[in-house]
Amino acid sequence: MRTRAEELEDQIKILTEERRHLQETYEAIMAGAWTGDEHSVEARALALDSKID
Repeated sequence: MRTRAEELEDQIKILTEERRHLQETYEAIMAGAWTGDEHSVEARALALDSKID
């Protein structure tokens, strides 16, 4: 049986990975928004999303 500490460590790993994904998505969106290219923003966000799935 797993200890509470082990369960929390697993949750931290999952949340850290989710945060990294959100940060990458944010950076891609901001990069596209900076250029003013709406299609670029959408394409980058979709590419990042599919990379995670």
